[in-house]
Amino acid sequence: MMNQSEIEAMFEALHQPDKITVAPVKFQVLKPVESLSKSAKGIEHLGEIELTIDAELGSTQMTVREVLDLDTGMVVALDCLAGEPVNINLNGVPFAKGEVVVINDNFGTRINELLTEDTR
Repeated sequence: MMNQSEIEAMFEALHQPDKITVAPVKFQVLKPVESLSKSAKGIEHLGEIELTIDAELGSTQMTVREVLDLDTGMVVALDCLAGEPVNINLNGVPFAKGEVVVINDNFGTRINELLTEDTR
């Protein structure tokens, strides 16, 4: 890093071509990058990070009035059919497709397909 006096001397030298010194640049020697297989072994510490998984059954658009008129027991129609795949999002990002299952009176999602960048 250059200090103030070095910067001022550099600009003064620009106006005096006979004082300009040209020298080859010396670059730091680059080290090879670790392969992915070596660095992938060290990801065990990521196992404790919490993620949010959402199963999206479908969606709909409603006006504020329609939302305010909702009451217990009312049915909201979604834009999907019964039996269609459920979208599974990981921290809000599409991750997989699945189906709704019931396990001991609780709902769950069976993952049928993990999405790739092409299928997202």
